[in-house]
Amino acid sequence: MKSNDPTDLVQVPELDGSIYLDPEIFDLEMQRIFERTWLYAAHVSELPNVGDFKTFDVGREPIILVRGEDGKLSAYLNRCRHRAATVCQDECGNARRFQCVYHGWIYRTDGTLVSITDADGYPADIDQSALSLQRVPRVGTVHGFVFVSLAEEGPTLEEHLGGVAAYLKYFNDLAPDGTIRVFEGVQKTAYDGNWKLAMENGTDSYHPAYLHRTVLPPDFKGSYHGEDSLGRVGGVDGHGILDMRDYPPIVPGGPPESAMYLSVFPNLVVLRSQIRQIIPVSVDRTVICTWAVWLDGLDEEQNVQRLRIHENAFGAAGLVAADDYEAFHRITDGLRAQSAPTLLISRGAHREVDDDGGRWASITDETPTRALYESWSRWMGR
Repeated sequence: MKSNDPTDLVQVPELDGSIYLDPEIFDLEMQRIFERTWLYAAHVSELPNVGDFKTFDVGREPIILVRGEDGKLSAYLNRCRHRAATVCQDECGNARRFQCVYHGWIYRTDGTLVSITDADGYPADIDQSALSLQRVPRVGTVHGFVFVSLAEEGPTLEEHLGGVAAYLKYFNDLAPDGTIRVFEGVQKTAYDGNWKLAMENGTDSYHPAYLHRTVLPPDFKGSYHGEDSLGRVGGVDGHGILDMRDYPPIVPGGPPESAMYLSVFPNLVVLRSQIRQIIPVSVDRTVICTWAVWLDGLDEEQNVQRLRIHENAFGAAGLVAADDYEAFHRITDGLRAQSAPTLLISRGAHREVDDDGGRWASITDETPTRALYESWSRWMGR
Protein backbone atom coordinates (compact mmCIF):
# COMPACT_ATOMS: atom_id res chain seq x y z
CA MET A 1 0.00 0.00 0.00
CA LYS A 2 1.39 3.39 -1.01
CA SER A 3 0.30 5.15 2.18
CA ASN A 4 -0.28 4.10 5.77
CA ASP A 5 -3.51 6.09 5.54
CA PRO A 6 -5.61 4.83 2.60
CA THR A 7 -7.62 8.05 2.53
CA ASP A 8 -4.47 9.76 1.20
CA LEU A 9 -5.17 7.88 -2.04
CA VAL A 10 -8.50 9.64 -2.54
CA GLN A 11 -7.90 13.34 -2.98
CA VAL A 12 -10.99 14.44 -4.89
CA PRO A 13 -11.01 15.34 -7.75
CA GLU A 14 -8.26 12.71 -8.20
CA LEU A 15 -8.07 9.04 -7.25
CA ASP A 16 -4.93 6.98 -7.02
CA GLY A 17 -5.37 3.93 -9.25
CA SER A 18 -3.95 1.63 -6.56
CA ILE A 19 -7.32 1.68 -4.77
CA TYR A 20 -8.58 -0.62 -7.52
CA LEU A 21 -5.53 -2.92 -7.65
CA ASP A 22 -3.87 -3.18 -4.24
CA PRO A 23 -4.79 -6.35 -2.27
CA GLU A 24 -3.97 -4.56 0.98
CA ILE A 25 -6.52 -1.88 0.18
CA PHE A 26 -9.07 -4.60 -0.57
CA ASP A 27 -8.41 -6.29 2.78
CA LEU A 28 -8.92 -2.98 4.56
CA GLU A 29 -12.17 -2.43 2.64
CA MET A 30 -13.45 -5.77 3.88
CA GLN A 31 -12.52 -4.92 7.48
CA ARG A 32 -13.53 -1.28 7.61
CA ILE A 33 -16.47 -1.13 5.19
CA PHE A 34 -18.06 -4.48 4.43
CA GLU A 35 -17.70 -5.90 7.94
CA ARG A 36 -18.80 -2.70 9.69
CA THR A 37 -21.35 -0.68 7.75
CA TRP A 38 -24.83 -1.58 6.45
CA LEU A 39 -24.97 -3.83 3.38
CA TYR A 40 -27.89 -4.59 1.11
CA ALA A 41 -28.92 -8.22 1.64
CA ALA A 42 -32.27 -8.92 -0.04
CA HIS A 43 -35.67 -7.61 -1.03
CA VAL A 44 -38.49 -8.62 1.32
CA SER A 45 -40.35 -10.25 -1.58
CA GLU A 46 -37.59 -12.88 -1.77
CA LEU A 47 -38.51 -14.20 1.69
CA PRO A 48 -42.30 -13.96 2.07
CA ASN A 49 -42.90 -17.13 4.13
CA VAL A 50 -41.76 -18.54 7.45
CA GLY A 51 -38.63 -20.61 6.83
CA ASP A 52 -37.64 -18.79 3.64
CA PHE A 53 -33.90 -18.21 3.60
CA LYS A 54 -31.12 -16.75 1.51
CA THR A 55 -27.35 -17.22 1.86
CA PHE A 56 -24.65 -14.77 0.82
CA ASP A 57 -21.39 -13.26 2.01
CA VAL A 58 -21.02 -10.05 3.98
CA GLY A 59 -17.42 -9.13 3.39
CA ARG A 60 -15.76 -12.46 4.08
CA GLU A 61 -18.46 -13.71 6.45
CA PRO A 62 -20.94 -16.36 5.20
CA ILE A 63 -24.48 -15.36 6.21
CA ILE A 64 -27.95 -16.92 6.36
CA LEU A 65 -30.88 -14.48 6.21
CA VAL A 66 -34.09 -16.25 7.25
CA ARG A 67 -37.70 -15.45 8.10
CA GLY A 68 -38.23 -17.08 11.48
CA GLU A 69 -41.30 -18.62 13.07
CA ASP A 70 -42.12 -15.20 14.52
CA GLY A 71 -42.36 -13.85 10.97
CA LYS A 72 -39.35 -11.58 11.42
CA LEU A 73 -36.16 -11.53 9.39
CA SER A 74 -32.97 -12.48 11.22
CA ALA A 75 -29.45 -13.22 10.05
CA TYR A 76 -26.84 -15.65 11.36
CA LEU A 77 -23.32 -16.70 10.51
CA ASN A 78 -23.55 -19.74 8.25
CA ARG A 79 -21.11 -21.61 10.48
CA CYS A 80 -21.67 -24.58 12.77
CA ARG A 81 -20.62 -23.85 16.36
CA HIS A 82 -18.86 -27.21 16.55
CA ARG A 83 -16.24 -27.34 13.79
CA ALA A 84 -17.25 -24.39 11.59
CA ALA A 85 -18.77 -26.19 8.58
CA THR A 86 -21.55 -24.23 6.86
CA VAL A 87 -25.01 -25.45 7.89
CA CYS A 88 -26.84 -24.31 4.75
CA GLN A 89 -25.55 -24.98 1.25
CA ASP A 90 -28.37 -23.67 -0.91
CA GLU A 91 -28.47 -20.07 -2.07
CA CYS A 92 -32.17 -19.80 -1.26
CA GLY A 93 -35.14 -21.96 -0.34
CA ASN A 94 -37.36 -22.88 2.60
CA ALA A 95 -36.31 -24.89 5.63
CA ARG A 96 -37.54 -25.88 9.08
CA ARG A 97 -34.03 -26.71 10.28
CA PHE A 98 -30.40 -26.19 9.28
CA GLN A 99 -28.13 -29.20 9.68
CA CYS A 100 -24.36 -29.44 9.58
CA VAL A 101 -23.29 -32.10 7.10
CA TYR A 102 -20.05 -32.84 8.97
CA HIS A 103 -21.28 -34.09 12.37
CA GLY A 104 -25.03 -33.61 12.07
CA TRP A 105 -25.71 -30.81 14.55
CA ILE A 106 -29.16 -29.28 13.91
CA TYR A 107 -30.33 -25.69 14.37
CA ARG A 108 -33.76 -24.04 14.25
CA THR A 109 -34.44 -21.10 11.98
CA ASP A 110 -34.05 -18.86 15.04
CA GLY A 111 -30.47 -20.13 15.33
CA THR A 112 -31.10 -22.29 18.39
CA LEU A 113 -29.12 -25.53 18.61
CA VAL A 114 -31.71 -28.28 19.04
CA SER A 115 -29.74 -31.47 18.51
CA ILE A 116 -26.18 -32.60 19.17
CA THR A 117 -25.38 -35.89 17.50
CA ASP A 118 -24.64 -38.57 20.14
CA ALA A 119 -24.95 -35.97 22.87
CA ASP A 120 -23.93 -38.46 25.60
CA GLY A 121 -20.35 -37.92 24.44
CA TYR A 122 -20.50 -34.49 26.11
CA PRO A 123 -20.98 -33.61 29.80
CA ALA A 124 -24.61 -33.76 30.90
CA ASP A 125 -24.56 -30.08 31.83
CA ILE A 126 -23.36 -28.81 28.44
CA ASP A 127 -25.12 -25.50 27.73
CA GLN A 128 -26.69 -25.91 24.29
CA SER A 129 -28.13 -22.39 24.49
CA ALA A 130 -24.59 -21.03 24.36
CA LEU A 131 -23.98 -22.92 21.10
CA SER A 132 -26.68 -21.31 18.96
CA LEU A 133 -25.72 -19.96 15.56
CA GLN A 134 -24.02 -16.62 15.97
CA ARG A 135 -26.56 -13.90 15.28
CA VAL A 136 -25.73 -11.00 12.97
CA PRO A 137 -26.16 -8.00 15.28
CA ARG A 138 -28.35 -5.81 13.11
CA VAL A 139 -30.98 -6.35 10.42
CA GLY A 140 -33.17 -3.55 9.08
CA THR A 141 -35.65 -2.89 6.29
CA VAL A 142 -36.40 0.36 4.46
CA HIS A 143 -39.08 0.46 1.74
CA GLY A 144 -38.72 -3.30 1.21
CA PHE A 145 -34.91 -3.25 0.94
CA VAL A 146 -33.27 -5.42 3.62
CA PHE A 147 -29.87 -4.50 5.04
CA VAL A 148 -27.58 -6.20 7.54
CA SER A 149 -24.63 -5.03 9.62
CA LEU A 150 -22.02 -7.16 11.37
CA ALA A 151 -21.22 -4.30 13.73
CA GLU A 152 -22.80 -4.25 17.18
CA GLU A 153 -22.61 -0.46 17.20
CA GLY A 154 -22.39 2.31 14.67
CA PRO A 155 -24.76 4.48 12.64
CA THR A 156 -28.34 3.25 12.48
CA LEU A 157 -29.67 2.15 9.11
CA GLU A 158 -31.65 5.38 8.90
CA GLU A 159 -28.48 7.38 9.59
CA HIS A 160 -26.50 5.37 7.04
CA LEU A 161 -29.05 5.88 4.27
CA GLY A 162 -29.86 9.47 5.15
CA GLY A 163 -31.70 11.27 2.38
CA VAL A 164 -31.28 8.44 -0.15
CA ALA A 165 -34.06 6.51 1.64
CA ALA A 166 -36.60 8.84 0.04
CA TYR A 167 -35.23 7.96 -3.38
CA LEU A 168 -35.64 4.24 -2.65
CA LYS A 169 -39.30 5.08 -2.09
CA TYR A 170 -39.40 6.91 -5.42
CA PHE A 171 -38.13 3.69 -7.03
CA ASN A 172 -41.15 1.90 -5.51
CA ASP A 173 -43.55 4.67 -6.47
CA LEU A 174 -43.32 3.73 -10.14
CA ALA A 175 -45.65 0.84 -9.22
CA PRO A 176 -49.34 1.83 -9.28
CA ASP A 177 -49.75 0.22 -5.84
CA GLY A 178 -46.52 1.75 -4.54
CA THR A 179 -44.86 -1.61 -3.89
CA ILE A 180 -42.51 -3.81 -5.87
CA ARG A 181 -41.50 -7.45 -5.97
CA VAL A 182 -38.68 -9.27 -7.68
CA PHE A 183 -39.16 -11.96 -10.29
CA GLU A 184 -38.14 -15.40 -9.09
CA GLY A 185 -34.55 -16.25 -9.93
CA VAL A 186 -31.33 -14.27 -9.96
CA GLN A 187 -28.90 -13.47 -12.74
CA LYS A 188 -25.23 -13.71 -11.74
CA THR A 189 -22.45 -12.06 -13.68
CA ALA A 190 -18.75 -11.88 -12.81
CA TYR A 191 -16.03 -9.65 -14.18
CA ASP A 192 -12.28 -9.34 -13.63
CA GLY A 193 -12.09 -5.97 -11.95
CA ASN A 194 -12.65 -4.09 -8.72
CA TRP A 195 -16.06 -3.80 -7.06
CA LYS A 196 -15.99 0.00 -7.03
CA LEU A 197 -16.21 0.10 -10.84
CA ALA A 198 -19.72 -1.37 -10.67
CA MET A 199 -20.79 1.05 -7.95
CA GLU A 200 -19.52 4.05 -9.91
CA ASN A 201 -21.15 2.81 -13.11
CA GLY A 202 -24.63 2.61 -11.62
CA THR A 203 -25.04 6.39 -11.57
CA ASP A 204 -22.39 7.43 -14.11
CA SER A 205 -24.46 9.25 -16.68
CA TYR A 206 -21.51 10.54 -18.68
CA HIS A 207 -20.91 7.24 -20.48
CA PRO A 208 -24.24 6.00 -21.97
CA ALA A 209 -24.33 8.21 -25.06
CA TYR A 210 -20.82 7.01 -25.99
CA LEU A 211 -20.41 3.49 -24.61
CA HIS A 212 -23.96 2.41 -25.51
CA ARG A 213 -24.37 4.44 -28.70
CA THR A 214 -25.01 1.36 -30.88
CA VAL A 215 -27.95 0.36 -28.67
CA LEU A 216 -29.71 3.58 -27.75
CA PRO A 217 -31.98 5.60 -30.07
CA PRO A 218 -30.14 7.75 -32.69
CA ASP A 219 -31.29 11.03 -31.16
CA PHE A 220 -30.31 9.99 -27.65
CA LYS A 221 -26.95 11.76 -27.54
CA GLY A 222 -28.33 15.09 -28.73
CA SER A 223 -31.18 15.21 -26.24
CA TYR A 224 -29.12 13.69 -23.43
CA HIS A 225 -26.12 15.99 -23.70
CA GLY A 226 -27.95 19.09 -24.84
CA GLU A 227 -28.41 22.18 -22.70
CA ASP A 228 -32.11 21.45 -22.33
CA SER A 229 -31.65 17.81 -21.26
CA LEU A 230 -33.96 16.78 -18.45
CA GLY A 231 -32.63 15.13 -15.35
CA ARG A 232 -29.84 15.71 -12.86
CA VAL A 233 -27.25 13.84 -10.85
CA GLY A 234 -26.59 14.24 -7.17
CA GLY A 235 -24.77 13.12 -4.09
CA VAL A 236 -26.88 12.71 -0.96
CA ASP A 237 -25.30 11.60 2.31
CA GLY A 238 -22.54 9.68 0.56
CA HIS A 239 -24.75 7.94 -2.01
CA GLY A 240 -25.07 8.57 -5.75
CA ILE A 241 -28.30 9.55 -7.52
CA LEU A 242 -29.31 9.94 -11.16
CA ASP A 243 -32.78 11.47 -11.21
CA MET A 244 -34.41 11.32 -14.62
CA ARG A 245 -38.04 11.35 -13.56
CA ASP A 246 -38.75 14.19 -16.00
CA TYR A 247 -36.97 12.51 -18.88
CA PRO A 248 -38.93 10.72 -21.65
CA PRO A 249 -38.91 6.90 -21.48
CA ILE A 250 -35.89 5.20 -23.02
CA VAL A 251 -38.26 2.80 -24.78
CA PRO A 252 -40.95 5.03 -26.36
CA GLY A 253 -44.40 3.53 -26.02
CA GLY A 254 -43.14 0.76 -23.76
CA PRO A 255 -44.18 -0.02 -20.20
CA PRO A 256 -42.87 2.24 -17.41
CA GLU A 257 -39.25 1.96 -16.31
CA SER A 258 -37.85 3.70 -13.28
CA ALA A 259 -35.98 6.90 -14.02
CA MET A 260 -34.45 6.77 -10.54
CA TYR A 261 -30.92 5.37 -10.62
CA LEU A 262 -29.21 4.90 -7.25
CA SER A 263 -25.79 3.74 -6.06
CA VAL A 264 -26.30 3.11 -2.34
CA PHE A 265 -22.91 2.74 -0.71
CA PRO A 266 -21.34 0.24 -0.58
CA ASN A 267 -23.13 -2.57 -2.47
CA LEU A 268 -26.59 -1.68 -3.84
CA VAL A 269 -27.50 -0.33 -7.27
CA VAL A 270 -31.08 0.15 -8.44
CA LEU A 271 -31.92 1.30 -11.96
CA ARG A 272 -34.56 0.94 -14.63
CA SER A 273 -36.23 -2.44 -13.98
CA GLN A 274 -33.64 -4.03 -11.70
CA ILE A 275 -31.95 -4.34 -8.34
CA ARG A 276 -28.23 -5.19 -8.23
CA GLN A 277 -26.18 -6.51 -5.34
CA ILE A 278 -22.44 -5.92 -5.78
CA ILE A 279 -20.31 -8.68 -4.23
CA PRO A 280 -16.53 -8.21 -3.96
CA VAL A 281 -14.66 -11.53 -4.31
CA SER A 282 -11.10 -10.24 -4.52
CA VAL A 283 -9.36 -7.03 -5.45
CA ASP A 284 -9.82 -7.86 -9.16
CA ARG A 285 -12.89 -10.11 -9.16
CA THR A 286 -16.49 -9.01 -8.62
CA VAL A 287 -19.87 -10.72 -8.85
CA ILE A 288 -23.07 -8.83 -9.62
CA CYS A 289 -26.41 -10.41 -8.69
CA THR A 290 -29.36 -8.89 -10.52
CA TRP A 291 -33.09 -9.24 -9.91
CA ALA A 292 -35.72 -7.96 -12.31
CA VAL A 293 -38.49 -5.97 -10.63
CA TRP A 294 -42.26 -6.54 -10.82
CA LEU A 295 -44.51 -3.50 -10.27
CA ASP A 296 -47.57 -4.24 -8.13
CA GLY A 297 -50.72 -2.89 -9.68
CA LEU A 298 -49.39 -3.11 -13.23
CA ASP A 299 -50.96 -5.87 -15.31
CA GLU A 300 -49.02 -9.06 -15.93
CA GLU A 301 -48.54 -8.44 -19.66
CA GLN A 302 -46.80 -5.13 -19.04
CA ASN A 303 -44.68 -6.57 -16.24
CA VAL A 304 -43.55 -9.38 -18.52
CA GLN A 305 -42.80 -6.84 -21.25
CA ARG A 306 -40.65 -4.94 -18.71
CA LEU A 307 -38.81 -8.18 -18.03
CA ARG A 308 -38.16 -8.75 -21.74
CA ILE A 309 -36.83 -5.19 -22.17
CA HIS A 310 -34.60 -5.77 -19.15
CA GLU A 311 -33.32 -9.05 -20.59
CA ASN A 312 -32.53 -7.41 -23.92
CA ALA A 313 -30.42 -4.76 -22.22
CA PHE A 314 -29.03 -6.51 -19.15
CA GLY A 315 -29.70 -10.24 -19.52
CA ALA A 316 -27.09 -12.94 -20.18
CA ALA A 317 -26.83 -11.74 -23.78
CA GLY A 318 -27.81 -8.17 -22.94
CA LEU A 319 -26.55 -5.45 -25.24
CA VAL A 320 -26.04 -2.73 -22.61
CA ALA A 321 -24.45 -4.79 -19.84
CA ALA A 322 -21.89 -6.28 -22.22
CA ASP A 323 -20.63 -2.77 -22.98
CA ASP A 324 -20.21 -2.02 -19.28
CA TYR A 325 -18.24 -5.19 -18.54
CA GLU A 326 -15.96 -4.56 -21.48
CA ALA A 327 -15.31 -1.07 -20.11
CA PHE A 328 -14.52 -2.53 -16.66
CA HIS A 329 -11.96 -4.88 -18.22
CA ARG A 330 -10.34 -2.08 -20.20
CA ILE A 331 -10.16 0.13 -17.10
CA THR A 332 -8.50 -2.69 -15.17
CA ASP A 333 -5.93 -3.11 -17.93
CA GLY A 334 -5.28 0.62 -18.10
CA LEU A 335 -4.88 0.95 -14.33
CA ARG A 336 -1.74 -1.14 -14.50
CA ALA A 337 0.05 1.77 -16.21
CA GLN A 338 1.70 2.99 -13.02
CA SER A 339 3.56 5.82 -14.75
CA ALA A 340 0.20 7.64 -14.84
CA PRO A 341 -1.35 6.59 -11.53
CA THR A 342 -4.23 9.02 -11.00
CA LEU A 343 -7.81 9.13 -12.30
CA LEU A 344 -9.93 12.23 -12.66
CA ILE A 345 -13.46 12.57 -11.23
CA SER A 346 -13.80 16.37 -11.47
CA ARG A 347 -16.49 16.72 -14.14
CA GLY A 348 -19.12 19.22 -13.05
CA ALA A 349 -17.56 20.05 -9.67
CA HIS A 350 -17.58 23.75 -10.59
CA ARG A 351 -21.34 23.80 -11.23
CA GLU A 352 -22.70 21.82 -8.31
CA VAL A 353 -25.49 23.42 -6.29
CA ASP A 354 -26.82 22.56 -2.85
CA ASP A 355 -30.48 21.57 -2.94
CA ASP A 356 -32.86 18.92 -1.55
CA GLY A 357 -30.39 17.84 1.12
CA GLY A 358 -27.55 17.11 -1.30
CA ARG A 359 -25.30 18.42 -4.05
CA TRP A 360 -26.64 18.41 -7.59
CA ALA A 361 -25.23 19.02 -11.04
CA SER A 362 -25.92 18.44 -14.73
CA ILE A 363 -26.84 14.99 -15.89
CA THR A 364 -23.42 14.07 -17.30
CA ASP A 365 -21.44 15.25 -14.25
CA GLU A 366 -19.55 13.05 -11.79
CA THR A 367 -21.20 14.24 -8.61
CA PRO A 368 -22.49 10.72 -7.71
CA THR A 369 -18.99 9.25 -7.98
CA ARG A 370 -17.58 11.94 -5.73
CA ALA A 371 -20.33 11.16 -3.19
CA LEU A 372 -19.39 7.48 -3.14
CA TYR A 373 -15.78 8.36 -2.39
CA GLU A 374 -16.88 10.60 0.45
CA SER A 375 -18.38 7.50 2.04
CA TRP A 376 -15.34 5.40 1.12
CA SER A 377 -12.98 7.87 2.79
CA ARG A 378 -15.17 8.21 5.85
CA TRP A 379 -15.20 4.46 6.52
CA MET A 380 -11.63 3.73 5.44
CA GLY A 381 -10.33 6.50 7.69
CA ARG A 382 -11.83 5.11 10.85
